[in-house]
Amino acid sequence: MYYRSWKYWHAPMIHAKALAVVTACDMHLECAEGNLNEEWKTNPVDFHRFREKLGMQMMRYDPRNRQYIGEEKFRVCTQQNKARRRYPASPSASVQSTDSGIEEDDYST
Repeated sequence: MYYRSWKYWHAPMIHAKALAVVTACDMHLECAEGNLNEEWKTNPVDFHRFREKLGMQMMRYDPRNRQYIGEEKFRVCTQQNKARRRYPASPSASVQSTDSGIEEDDYST
């Protein structure tokens, strides 16, 4: 993961993204080897294949499906007209979150 830029913040940003990919691959290996749960035991893939699969998953991802908390605030969602916006099926299923993605349930004890 590298590209040349004069921006001072690109190097730390690229480094953080590379660390995230390596950490995710290590988590995959730990789960696939069955160290956390025997039911998850599978044949682990190597780092390069893991990165390819991760990249393909992100290429197919669309935040307009609103699968995760906070996606309703993404620009691709807010620029849609109201007829094309997808809302949860029922009012009780609507997700209320803060800008950082913290829900009300996270504070309940």
